[in-house]
Amino acid sequence: MADKTNIVIWGYCIRGVEVLEKVGKIEEYEFMGFADNSVYKQGNYVCGKPIYSPEELCLLLGDKNISVIIAIEKWREVEEECKEKKIRIEAVYMGGELHRYPFPTFETLDYAGGIRLYAGDICDDIHKNIKDLYGLSLHRMDSRHMKHDVREKYPIPDNSIVAYEAEDVFEYVKKEKQIDAINEIYRILKPGGYVRFTLPDYNSPYLKRRTMYSPAGEFLFDAVGGGTFGADGISDNGSIYFATYEDFKETLEKTMFSKTEWLCYYTGDGFLCKKYIDMDKGYVNRVSNESEDNVYCLIVDCYK
Repeated sequence: MADKTNIVIWGYCIRGVEVLEKVGKIEEYEFMGFADNSVYKQGNYVCGKPIYSPEELCLLLGDKNISVIIAIEKWREVEEECKEKKIRIEAVYMGGELHRYPFPTFETLDYAGGIRLYAGDICDDIHKNIKDLYGLSLHRMDSRHMKHDVREKYPIPDNSIVAYEAEDVFEYVKKEKQIDAINEIYRILKPGGYVRFTLPDYNSPYLKRRTMYSPAGEFLFDAVGGGTFGADGISDNGSIYFATYEDFKETLEKTMFSKTEWLCYYTGDGFLCKKYIDMDKGYVNRVSNESEDNVYCLIVDCYK
């Protein structure tokens, strides 16, 4: 049997107890106790194991190979403390999951394999279970996410990734910024790679009905798309681009992509055009191959 990893959970708190339950189910882990910065908790016991101070944990390192799972919300502070004390971090507990540490970066990804990128936070189990798929988040950084704004250039070599998914993201990108953003995706795709765009379709009867428009018929604000509407228009991170087949097709034609396959969209007169959608190329939560009911998104695959 392989040697077990001796685990100390940093933070005796609700999260710490949740981690304790998970650690007990992982055969490769041996629970050694908790560590905590609170002097009121240090020296006490949980499950017959001590709650160490950071200094005591450092002393323990002299006798045993210890790894820490950080279970507190402000994990960055503990991360810095562990680095200073040369304590190995095994994982960080966030969102109910153990995220193995260190977290991936654009520089550490193995582009020789089949790296796929997902614009935004990965929230559904289907995407979470796809190996080598990484989310591009404005806020999150963990074992499945890297911080990146899709409007900016990627610190990635040309021809590096096999696929890219952008679901419910480009409606938050100004139209005049879209061509550059899409061409940057083209640059990092491997030859034969593809990007799947999914956007709310404002030719759909459902979105037309709920969206505020001017007396001239121009869409102004979709309250469900977030943000607020006032004297300066849309603010507070609301959706700002009201995609239609005709408009987004015109945008794509100005990019480096020359091969596109439209899978789902409404025409200007409200007719639904829908093909079979290969969900293995990019799962779309809001549409089904078995039904044409309640469809209100446009989906297009673009190939390099």
